[in-house]
Amino acid sequence: KVVFTQRFVEGNQQYEYYQAVYAATSCIGCHRVRDVSRDLFDGDLMAVAKVRISNGPTQANLNLNRAFLLSSAIVTVFLAMVASWVIVRYVIVKPLKHLQDVSDEISKGDIAQRADIHTGDEFEALATAFNRMLRHLTDTQQEIRKTRKIFLRRLVSIVHA
Repeated sequence: KVVFTQRFVEGNQQYEYYQAVYAATSCIGCHRVRDVSRDLFDGDLMAVAKVRISNGPTQANLNLNRAFLLSSAIVTVFLAMVASWVIVRYVIVKPLKHLQDVSDEISKGDIAQRADIHTGDEFEALATAFNRMLRHLTDTQQEIRKTRKIFLRRLVSIVHA
């Protein structure tokens, strides 16, 4: 079992790592000679290894990575917003604006106008329905004019008779 601990000291500027070193059967022969004050057995604590390194460069690299990640996130959000604007502008607003312009021209009396939208989606279906409605209106208007002419001819013939 490896027993260790770690900590940051001096305001996170230093990193300290401690690990216990236990005697193994292969260690006992050599270390028994050096330490004659007591007998050494397998599994006894022989020493504690301490490693201390500066944490400043690591923290600087972490801060740089955080700055890059934050910058990337901001740029990504900005690009997503621009892409959303382009999609809304050209996929949604442009066809609706075209339909509005056509209906404005028709309301001014130019009944020859037609919606010309080829997007392959609901806007194209709407433009097709809009054009079908205009054809029906112009056909109905022509029938009314034709019926009016027939009515006026009959009225004139009745008045002159």
